[in-house]
Amino acid sequence: MRIAQLVKPYETAVNMFAGVGSFSILIACRSKARKILSIDVNPVAVNLMRQNARLNRVETILIPVLGDARDVVQEHMKNVADRVLMPLPRKALAYLDYAVLALKPSGGWTHYYDFKHAYKNEPPIEKAKAEVAEKLRKLDAQFRFSGQRIVRSIGPNWDQVVLGIRVIGRTKSTQS
Repeated sequence: MRIAQLVKPYETAVNMFAGVGSFSILIACRSKARKILSIDVNPVAVNLMRQNARLNRVETILIPVLGDARDVVQEHMKNVADRVLMPLPRKALAYLDYAVLALKPSGGWTHYYDFKHAYKNEPPIEKAKAEVAEKLRKLDAQFRFSGQRIVRSIGPNWDQVVLGIRVIGRTKSTQS
């Protein structure tokens, strides 16, 4: 619900790891998004996502796409998104450059989920931000963080975090 409430009217969103469409369905139902392109590598999940879209009457807004997000973005979704969701923590950092590639050249938002190990004196959000900032700098992306938080604890000294990342612009090298 939190992300659905952030989506502005007429935005195009790309959900890079959509599964059965939980995030995508909520956005389609609770916002005035133009389109939600929802990618997943699992054909069973994509089929269930299609069924969920139909049952929730959002099949004209939610477009299920079968494939690996890396390949799909490179081949079909460059420069299309106002907002990118990355709700698969264990793969988010490896796919961050494709999230940036999916954003429009003028920039947009990325919702980045990650698992972070941190001891008592280490803030997990700051660890995640440092890792993401390093990668975004290598991509020559201008960015700022907004709306980061711990989603939940997943074990001793392990937390799931989400970072809101506003990509303000990119150099030409990251636009192709």
